[in-house]
Amino acid sequence: MHDFHNALGQYTVYRHLGSLTEPERKVYLAIDDIIYMNFFQRPAIQSIVQAQAIALIVVDIENEEIIQWIG
Repeated sequence: MHDFHNALGQYTVYRHLGSLTEPERKVYLAIDDIIYMNFFQRPAIQSIVQAQAIALIVVDIENEEIIQWIG
């Protein structure tokens, strides 16, 4: 939860600052596919992701490939 809290704060700052300088760009939060399945599927986390309109990139770190773009 601590790592999620830190990542959410960084994501929010980057998204806001990016909107000031390059509003056409979209900021994504990249997450490991295992973390996505084990943590981001929790109802409370899903609620935060939806409320904050967090765009995600789910990545298979081991195979170095993008699994899914969300948002």
